[in-house]
Amino acid sequence: MGGGRGRGLVLTTDAAAGEILLVCNPVAMVSKAETKIAEGPGATVLRTGCWTGSHEVLADQLVALLCAKAFRSCRIRKLLSTLCAGSAGGGQTDRLPLPVPSIDLLVEQSSDPSKRDDHGDGAAKQDDEGFKQEVPGMLMSLQEMERIFRVVQCNAFGYTRVQRKSKKEMSRCWSCGIWMLPSFLNHSCTPNVASVIVGDAMMIVASRSLKSNEELTVSYFDIFRPLKERRCSMLKSWSFICCCKRCQVEGSLQESLNFLSQAYSFQETEAAHTLQARHLGCPAFDTWNVSSLVNLAILPEILEKVLLRQPGLSRDESNWIRASFICGYLADGQRLMTDPDHLKEERYKKPVKRSYLEIALDAAETVSPGHPQTLQIAAVCQDRAIHMYGKNSLLVKQVSKRAMRICLRLFGKQTDEILKKLVIAATLDVLSSCVMFSNQKI
Repeated sequence: MGGGRGRGLVLTTDAAAGEILLVCNPVAMVSKAETKIAEGPGATVLRTGCWTGSHEVLADQLVALLCAKAFRSCRIRKLLSTLCAGSAGGGQTDRLPLPVPSIDLLVEQSSDPSKRDDHGDGAAKQDDEGFKQEVPGMLMSLQEMERIFRVVQCNAFGYTRVQRKSKKEMSRCWSCGIWMLPSFLNHSCTPNVASVIVGDAMMIVASRSLKSNEELTVSYFDIFRPLKERRCSMLKSWSFICCCKRCQVEGSLQESLNFLSQAYSFQETEAAHTLQARHLGCPAFDTWNVSSLVNLAILPEILEKVLLRQPGLSRDESNWIRASFICGYLADGQRLMTDPDHLKEERYKKPVKRSYLEIALDAAETVSPGHPQTLQIAAVCQDRAIHMYGKNSLLVKQVSKRAMRICLRLFGKQTDEILKKLVIAATLDVLSSCVMFSNQKI
C-alpha cells in the first residue's frame, strides 16, 4: 500500500454508504456464553466490545482450534501462512515481506473430492501453483504453533452479543474468530468501513461514500480514546503507529492536550461504571462515585478553550479531537455551550447554543458516520435526551433522525420500522462494537 502500510484492500469501483463490500465466512471461530449475568449490588457492569478475561480464554481456544485445523488441512495451513504474525517475543517481525496471496486460495474450495487438500495418502502433493504441500496429519513444529498464536493476536476479530429478556436479566456471548479477507484490512482512526457479524459471516460495509481506488480501512480498537491511549494499543498489540490525518492533527496539539488526556483517562475509568449503572437503572449505584462523573463533565469546557486557541483547525479536525474525549460530553447532556464553529462564520448574527449530546454525536459521525460504536453513541444520546427533555422534544426528534441515518449507513436500505428497532437494540446493548483483539498476555 506504500508508506510502510504493507498489504491492504482497495476498492475497484465507487460504493455508496451502507453498501456491502464483502461477505466472508470464518476460517475458525469459538464462542463462550454466559447464560446469566447478575446486575445489582456488588455486580460488575461490563462494557460491550472491550477486552475481558472471557476473550483471553477464547484466544487460547482459537489457537488450539486453528492448530487442529492446520494439522488436518494443507489449505488451512497455507492460508494462515499468508497472514501477518506481528512481532515475536524479541520484537522481531516476519523477516520477509509477505506476498499477496492468490485469490484462488482465498475462495472456498470446491466440494469435488478430487480437489480436496486433505489427501490422506501419505504422499506430498503439488498445489495449483507448483509448490510442495505438506502432508495433512504431519506434526506441526513449535515454530508453526507459535506463529499461529501470533496470527491470532494480530488478526482475530472479537465481538460481544448481549441479549436482554428484561431490563435486569440479560445473557452475553463472547466470540472471536479469523476471517481471511477482513484480516487484510489496514487500520485507521477514521475508518471508512465497518464490520458487522450476521450469524457466523462477517460483512464489511461502507460507512461513508467511497471512490474507486480508495483503500478500505477499519478500526482495530476503540477509536474514541485519546491519542496516547490509542498509540499504546497500536504499539503493544500491532507494533505500528497510525499516521492518519486525525492522529497527525491530534499529535500536533499533544503538548496542549497532555494534561487533559491524563485527567480524562483517570476520571473516565471511574465514571464509566456510574454512567452504565445509571443507564441500567441500578439504584445501588445512584450515588456511587458521582464526583468522578461531575469532574468528567467539566473536562470538555477545558478542551473547548484549547480548541478556540487553534484558529487553523477545521470543523472536522476539531470533531476528531472531541471524539477522543467523547465520554466527557456524554457525562452531562444538559450542559449547553456556544458552538465555536458558528462563531467563525459571519452569517450568524448571534452565538448558537448547542447541547453536549449534539456535539458528541457530531464528533462520532465525523470520525465514522456508519460504525457500530457511532450507533451506540447515538443510542445513548437518544436515551439521555428522552430522560432529560421528554419523548416529544425537538432534541429527541433530531437525535432519533440522526441515529436512523447511522443505521442506514451501517445496515443499508431498510424500512423505517426496522431502522427504529435497530436503534432500540443498540440502546439495549444488543449490538456491540466489532473490534480486533488487543495483544494481551495469555
